[in-house]
Amino acid sequence: MRALLLNPPSRADGKYVSRDQSATGVVEERFVPSEIFLTAAYLQDRGHEADVVDLNGGELDLTAFQVAVVWVSVLHSFHRDVDWLRRAKEAGCRTVMVLNEAYAGFEAGTLQRRPYIDAAVRLWERQLSLAALLDSWRTDTRPQFPGLIVRDGDTFLDTGEHPRCTDLSHLVSCAPLLRQWPLDSYQAVGITPGRGCTARHRFCRYSRTTQGKRKLEHVVGEIEAVADRVPRILLLDPDLPSNRRWTEELCRELIDRRLPITWRADMRPEQADPELLRLYRASGCTEAMMAVQTLDPEVARQLRAGQSPELVRRALRAFRGVGIKPILFFYIGWPWDSAQSLCKIEQFLREEPVASFYLKQVRPWPGTTVYADFRRLGLMERELQVEDFVESGSPLCASLHLSLEELEDWKERIGRSGILNPGYVWHFFRERRLRPKHVRQFLALVRGRNIFAGQ
Repeated sequence: MRALLLNPPSRADGKYVSRDQSATGVVEERFVPSEIFLTAAYLQDRGHEADVVDLNGGELDLTAFQVAVVWVSVLHSFHRDVDWLRRAKEAGCRTVMVLNEAYAGFEAGTLQRRPYIDAAVRLWERQLSLAALLDSWRTDTRPQFPGLIVRDGDTFLDTGEHPRCTDLSHLVSCAPLLRQWPLDSYQAVGITPGRGCTARHRFCRYSRTTQGKRKLEHVVGEIEAVADRVPRILLLDPDLPSNRRWTEELCRELIDRRLPITWRADMRPEQADPELLRLYRASGCTEAMMAVQTLDPEVARQLRAGQSPELVRRALRAFRGVGIKPILFFYIGWPWDSAQSLCKIEQFLREEPVASFYLKQVRPWPGTTVYADFRRLGLMERELQVEDFVESGSPLCASLHLSLEELEDWKERIGRSGILNPGYVWHFFRERRLRPKHVRQFLALVRGRNIFAGQ
């Protein structure tokens, strides 16, 4: 059986949709997705015929395939993405959905409402589950392997979630595929060093999942395969520093090989150790993204997560001290958020200007503890479905102290305060390259437009 692994057109509002596991959101550059290439390499290693298509325009002959596996994003391109499954079904393919924001009930609900989708591959070990599904279809047997939801006449066979693997050695290297892939139209390539997150967050399905790293030689080989062909590497690992020894060995390998690369990764403020960051910078790291859940002690107590302003300041000093540009994400709209808690973010950005920051609205994902908090506190009138999250550019739920409109107003107020100050401008010209869109956004902000809606 010939399988098509399809990443649908990813451009959305001038940015590019990420459909990689634990990489929710958009990026500004067109990049090669990591998971789809890892999946193709694994399937080929298991003897399956699997072709990768990263589609950004043009036609596609779906009749050449017996199975179509489509990566789907909930937040930014859900309806367009699932439409490719409809097209594939009409072309005679068996259809499989890989849902990026795979929260409780999303896969089952999508299959129930869309009869043209034959199966969904669930978290966690999707490569193992997809291979088992293709094996069962090839031998015309009933799927029994965990991690699948398969249409069975008028009902569904749900085999549950596959347990998280701490040993990721089954993720074989996709370097041979990357070497063959034309990269002329890309600005970055995604590479997956590891999976899982050790943080104890109540708002994320990936929290407290066992962290595992891939074989070091595979990760280095994939980076080497693209090193001189694209400007940037995106290391897609939500908890890269968690295995300090492995991460240091990765950095030293990149230094020893003198690869012409720059890379970006995620790091929590409490992980910003100056010694590790010097190693990061020496191996090519130029940017690091840090999420700040809240700066308010009471909200932090309820979330069992959050950072003090001083901790974030120390992290910023550590990054800038070695020449790494920090990118901060602040979250707005927790059930306990108030004018006082959001004022702390506004005050922080006035005192500690950051050239790259985002104001992310809180989305209560089904299956998380925070979702249950919204329900328990009477802030959610009904259970949320997939469609509620699609292109959700405004807050989905009020807080105990602020209405939906007030939360939106606070997002604009914080953003305006964070940008319209001399310190921001000074850091911007030190850390970023001015582009025409930045000028347009700044002028729009000066004229009173809200440029922060939809984040």
